[in-house]
Amino acid sequence: MQLIRAEQMVFQRGDKEQFTDTVWLNEWLNSLPSQSELRGPSGKIYLVFFEPEARTASHTHSEGQILYVHAGNGRAKSVDSSSKREQHYKIRPGDIISIALDGKHWHDAEPKSFMPHIAINPGKATCWMDKVTDEEYQRGFKS
Repeated sequence: MQLIRAEQMVFQRGDKEQFTDTVWLNEWLNSLPSQSELRGPSGKIYLVFFEPEARTASHTHSEGQILYVHAGNGRAKSVDSSSKREQHYKIRPGDIISIALDGKHWHDAEPKSFMPHIAINPGKATCWMDKVTDEEYQRGFKS
């Protein structure tokens, strides 16, 4: 058994091509010693911290993705590749979001809320696409 203290974890700022506004990422498995059995060749687990209004660009994951919202409020949007139907979800603490294999989607923090969450990516590949515009982001908050 090994304990990794919070202060030992390294967070990196999210790439500006993949995120709008400020996002901090910690790849959990990279915090483990190199000989750990959990550090396999594929799959990643991240602790992700979205500041208010932060969001991902549209993207897909070859093996799908699972998000667990730890705190704060945000939204997740997906687009069905065959029907082009959009799904919008407001996400809150304790919610689990399961994203289909190669499902085009994006997620964000609401304008006045931080949103830390855990992202589990079973596969290696993330295909980053177009950035979500301010207009697209704001559209989700107009009711």
